[in-house]
Amino acid sequence: MNSPANLPGRRTDTARRVVRALFQWRYSALIFFVCFFSFLMTLAYILPESFTAKANVFVKAGRENAPEGSLASTESIRLTLTPEDVISESMIMLSRPSLEYAVDILEKEMRPVPKDGISKSYLNFQNWCRSRRLLPGPLYTNGKIPEKFGDEVYSDEKFRYDSNWWKEWLLEREMPLPQAQILIADLEGNGLKENQTKIEDLKEKVSQLLDKERLFRHEQLIQKLGNKLTAEIEPATRVINLAYEHPSPKWAKRTLELVLEGYIEHHSNMHSLGKWDKKIVKDVNGKETTIRTYVNSANTFFQEEADKHSKALDDVQKEITKFHLSHKGGDLDSQRSILTQELIQNEQALRSLQGLKDGSEQLALESPEIAVHQQKLLNLKLELIEKDAIYANKDHPEIAKLEKQIKNTEEALKEQIEQKRTVLQNRVDSLDIELRNVEVDRTTLENLVRTHDSHLASFKRYLAKVEEETIKSAMNEAQITSAKVLEWPAVPNKPSFPNRFVMVLLGILLGIPGAISVALMRAYMHSRIATVEDVEEVLGVSVLSSIPRFKRIPFRNPFKNGAPPVVLNAARLALAALDNEGRRSIHIAASTRGEGSGTLAAALSLEASNDGRSVVFATLDGFPSILGNAENIEILQLAGVPMDAQREAIKAAAEENDLLVLSGPGLAGGGASYASLAEVSLFVVSGTGVHFDVARRGLEQLRRYGKVVLGAVLTQRHNPIPRFLYRFI
Repeated sequence: MNSPANLPGRRTDTARRVVRALFQWRYSALIFFVCFFSFLMTLAYILPESFTAKANVFVKAGRENAPEGSLASTESIRLTLTPEDVISESMIMLSRPSLEYAVDILEKEMRPVPKDGISKSYLNFQNWCRSRRLLPGPLYTNGKIPEKFGDEVYSDEKFRYDSNWWKEWLLEREMPLPQAQILIADLEGNGLKENQTKIEDLKEKVSQLLDKERLFRHEQLIQKLGNKLTAEIEPATRVINLAYEHPSPKWAKRTLELVLEGYIEHHSNMHSLGKWDKKIVKDVNGKETTIRTYVNSANTFFQEEADKHSKALDDVQKEITKFHLSHKGGDLDSQRSILTQELIQNEQALRSLQGLKDGSEQLALESPEIAVHQQKLLNLKLELIEKDAIYANKDHPEIAKLEKQIKNTEEALKEQIEQKRTVLQNRVDSLDIELRNVEVDRTTLENLVRTHDSHLASFKRYLAKVEEETIKSAMNEAQITSAKVLEWPAVPNKPSFPNRFVMVLLGILLGIPGAISVALMRAYMHSRIATVEDVEEVLGVSVLSSIPRFKRIPFRNPFKNGAPPVVLNAARLALAALDNEGRRSIHIAASTRGEGSGTLAAALSLEASNDGRSVVFATLDGFPSILGNAENIEILQLAGVPMDAQREAIKAAAEENDLLVLSGPGLAGGGASYASLAEVSLFVVSGTGVHFDVARRGLEQLRRYGKVVLGAVLTQRHNPIPRFLYRFI
């Protein structure tokens, strides 16, 4: 019997399944969407705000890269600007001098150093840690470092200053600056002479720690500023957009202003002609010494590089001239061609001798020595043929003499061929060596020419840069700059992060697909029967009818006024299938209790009695309420009756009446044996969440004991798709 899934003409309604899954698990999808959207909105209002200050810089032509042409050319110098020039200017803006200029000023404006070197909040935090014995040492009175330490500042005898173990422990591990300053104040307060050496050592360590911390903080700020500062070039323009993000809008504006000021100052110094730098150095005794050093400019650098490549160019030219003189000015390409042709000819002649034993006509024309012996051998063979025709005796002295001469001539020919082969092999080896030497000379010459061209190109490039820097220096003296600030940074009014509109849009664009995915995933992982397709495809049994789920009304029994019409309609379809089979007894059972098998059996009995048939309703669970006013229906109670007696009673009732309806117990509880008491069986499945495995095992037991399984009836079917939408899918 073919399963319903394999019946001809059956198609899979994928679209309807997807829509059903979305409506069936709509609450799960809605919960996911609400949670995801709420999470993004919480982030949008919890994350700290940051403001972005922006500025625009226009790069003018004439100062960035070398002009076209050089001093050696007769063309006029034309200053040009390429996209690479604008990129180089943006890199200068983000270079270390510009960032260091801004950080030096910001450190003074944003992080003023307190007089005592310690903030009050830090002292209070230290007091809190010491009060809970998280840190050793005294408490700070009123949040200040005391000038002298007495017994009144100690909170515990264990941490008295008389025991200096914790001081040494801090000193060995480079104690924090506040701890070192406290220790210095303690030693100075005692006023002991032996403490002077310790005080000086501590002050030196404090100075080193301060310098190290200051340098570390300085480098950290430069790196942080470089990471947050961005420079982007407007497409097809020479405008550079600068942006800097900071939690404070005022400091974002101020930082970007300082970066631009540092860029302009750094840009002018970079293109200057060089200057003397003055630096004041103090010695151990505090005496100041002035040291003057000359700082090279870009012009000097380019001129030095041009001179360096000019000298290298002369050296390479000398090497090339020396090479030509040593090779007598010969053409290496023609030499290689001649040697290659001669090598090919000798190799061909050598190959022709490889299989030659007694001479070759072609080779005889090329080698006179071999041709002489070959001609002599040919004449002797002809003479031998003539003598054989004259003398009948093969041992005649003249014939023997000719054979001896032929043998001697053949040996001489072989010896001549071997000598020729040796000469050709030696010549081939010699030509191969000469050809390799020529190739080495050609490679050497090519490397020299390539080096010459490279130095020549570099020389021209640096010479052009010298021209450019000369022009730029003149422009510096005339106070002409190549960068113009089109728009200085202003205080931003709105935060750039978080962008709440984008997060709302992101929550919608990602939340909806995520919710759909959750619904489809739950439908895919759902392993319980819910639809007619589940019964037919998973269980492989035809569904005779399906009963939709009743609306639950509180304190009201849906079967108070008899069986509902949908239940009677399902019973009528089952009765029609039973009549087609020509059976008079039917067993109706489900896998578990509560799936509606008893109600369907009672409705089937009621529908048969309405047709005027005498019906016997056999049950183990008591009298159903919907059969209270039914006629022509006999109730057969099987509860407490032995199995043999039940079998006899059912057999007799089936013979005496038109129809026997057996409402069997649950198949999972061992009620499958009752299927053998009727001619056919009807399997009832509930759509409220019966697991596939439970229903499959119940159907297998029913088929094991029952003779024929008429089909299945799906009860409490739930269709989550609205009716108006169901028609269009």
